[in-house]
Amino acid sequence: MDFVPTFLELAGISLPPPAEKKQGVVARKMMKFRGREVHALRGKSWVPYFARHEKVEDAEMWAIHSSEEPIGWELFARGALRKGDWKIVHFAKSDGGVGEGDEGWELFNVVEDPGETKDLARANPEKLRELMAHWEEYVTECGIVWGESAIAPGLSREEAPELWEDEIEMQKVWMGACAGEMPAAVA
Repeated sequence: MDFVPTFLELAGISLPPPAEKKQGVVARKMMKFRGREVHALRGKSWVPYFARHEKVEDAEMWAIHSSEEPIGWELFARGALRKGDWKIVHFAKSDGGVGEGDEGWELFNVVEDPGETKDLARANPEKLRELMAHWEEYVTECGIVWGESAIAPGLSREEAPELWEDEIEMQKVWMGACAGEMPAAVA
């Protein structure tokens, strides 16, 4: 959900339009606010969606983002981007993915293969390049630290197998550690 644009609209605060994008240059989108250039917000207000007062059971589909609008997301050095029927996904080999760096991207047609079981990257290199270009824009616009060098070093599965059995438990153990100290479960 795009909280900031939604809450600003509910509060009656209008955002200035984003500045024009320079042709051929991938840069973070900027906008003018009180005479200064600031980073533009990504996302859209959900107020029009909520204002429709439709029930979940209603047959009509209504979307916040158009199917031709690329939507990217990333978490824990894993990334994905969807545009239309196509989606790219990146998992490192250590997490069950297909590779490292730019070779680690998989391509799926999520309409024909909703379970994302058939990687079409080799069969559709032009579609992969198109979505990768959108991914690079997303990374630049959002200021994401991305790539193999962005992954923080940690304990391997061999060094601490008990931590790798359950990702939630692994996070809890490390979040409970004091600065500069190793968690008791791995010490």
